[in-house]
Amino acid sequence: MPACRDPQHERFARELSEEYLKIPPSRTPIFEAFKRAGFAPHKGNATRLSKNPEIKARVQELLEEYREYVDIRPVKALVRVDRVADAKLPDFYEDDGLTLKNIKTLPPRLAEAIAEVEFNENGTVKKLKLHDKNQANFALVKHFGGMPEPEHNEVSIFNVLSIEDQRVLADFIEALSRGPRNAIEGTASAQHPERETAEAL
Repeated sequence: MPACRDPQHERFARELSEEYLKIPPSRTPIFEAFKRAGFAPHKGNATRLSKNPEIKARVQELLEEYREYVDIRPVKALVRVDRVADAKLPDFYEDDGLTLKNIKTLPPRLAEAIAEVEFNENGTVKKLKLHDKNQANFALVKHFGGMPEPEHNEVSIFNVLSIEDQRVLADFIEALSRGPRNAIEGTASAQHPERETAEAL
């Protein structure tokens, strides 16, 4: 149905459909819509106009349009983006791995991931191009709040070593700073402390 013939009636129909969709709903939707449409406030006139067949039909149509719009909003859009992100090229081929499947029989989870189709001269599918998976994954990550911030906790090897191992490692690093030979000898003496004592005697 086209818009109401009278522009002010069309505005009233639009305002009324908006009132019906409000959450929480208005206590007097017809009267509020009547006022916002530019009519002088009068509850009786508002009620009479709302019963006009053209107004009723137009409000019904606007509400149906809204319902269709709601159906494709967040959830459906998210499902479609997820299908693009999840689609795998091998799923588009027959079991032989060489023949593309008939695109007319593809399930929605695959069909919605296709961006372009190139055909052979005989009408069979020659090439498929899928939508950008990276963009789809980026959209999903963004929708769910983005990547978590990395924790800035300092990670050190000393956090996981025993006290004894930390001492050996610290001695090795100190010996290594004096040269590789010192490091090797220092490690050997750390593993065999009795040898260091015997040499000192």
